[in-house]
Amino acid sequence: MLAFLGHLQLNHSMRGTAEAQISFTSIDVIVEDLLEDEGFLVALREARETLFRDEEFDVLYPSGRGRPSHPPSVPAALLLAQLFYGVSDREAERRSRLDLSWKDALGFPLEHRGIPHVCLVDFRARVVRCDLAGLFNEKLLQLAKKAGVIGHRRVVDSTGMSDCVVTMDTITLIRSASQHCLERFSTIDKKAARQLRSQLRRSDYDAEAKPQINWSHKDEQRALVNELFFDAEDIIAACSKTEDAPLQQAVALLRVVAGQDIEHDEDGGVSIRRGVAQDRVISTVDLDARHGHRSRSDRYDGYKAHLSVDVDSDLVTGACATSATTSDAVALPDLIDNDPVAIEEVIADTHYGNASTRR
Repeated sequence: MLAFLGHLQLNHSMRGTAEAQISFTSIDVIVEDLLEDEGFLVALREARETLFRDEEFDVLYPSGRGRPSHPPSVPAALLLAQLFYGVSDREAERRSRLDLSWKDALGFPLEHRGIPHVCLVDFRARVVRCDLAGLFNEKLLQLAKKAGVIGHRRVVDSTGMSDCVVTMDTITLIRSASQHCLERFSTIDKKAARQLRSQLRRSDYDAEAKPQINWSHKDEQRALVNELFFDAEDIIAACSKTEDAPLQQAVALLRVVAGQDIEHDEDGGVSIRRGVAQDRVISTVDLDARHGHRSRSDRYDGYKAHLSVDVDSDLVTGACATSATTSDAVALPDLIDNDPVAIEEVIADTHYGNASTRR
């Protein structure tokens, strides 16, 4: 690598005045002697040429026009360094321009002005849109393992993630699932679908709003629940005769939502049971979302994220998402088995302390 060394030459005139003359000379300087012999940036420098190939990122630029001046492998390497050191986009830009270790790891000459932070923002957005974020996590752990910065102790925990759909009550769930069955049945056999609709107790399944009843009147509520439940039974019976995969999936969902919150009365009717059914389906839009709770007072609807973090480097070495009702101990084996290095100690709360986990 080249470095420019300024030599200050002072030439004194005969009148005693000093004139400063600066001349710059370009000489070869081996800067490796100034750099660390080990660490993440050293591992990145050694593996950079084989870690990423530019053609791997062709999917990021489908038009083939307007590509940035930097090859994709360069901002990819910068993104890994940014993730490892946990710095902002502007700080990553500053280090790629001024920090000798970062320039060396990225393969930049000394006079390179670095990668603008806007290029890094655009590159990251393209990566996320093309679902390549997992690739960077894998590469980051590979480099960290090679650099020897990952220790053998882990902290594991979970956190709730709220979904983006509206949680449905029992009546809305049954009406929505029934509507899906009727719509699919109509595309397969219109005549049979019309006959089925004529036999149902209610004719407002295509309406978006809830039925107009006096919701404070218990008898009207009970009558509505009975109409919806027995209509669901008729819909299931009629649609089960048709061998259509999407229709059978809709029927299976209707079976679940029509039975999970309902209990039969002694007089042959039905009513909504008290309490929440275990593993209750809460939406016909997001079938995997569930009720979850971080504590008795802190509840949410959605999923649960499980993380395993290295104590020494603070890197996330494992992650997975499960339903909100999944026990923490169930997700722990996947976090441990997929770890890049052998684990000697796991630090966790008592939710993980069942017998199989301890063994």
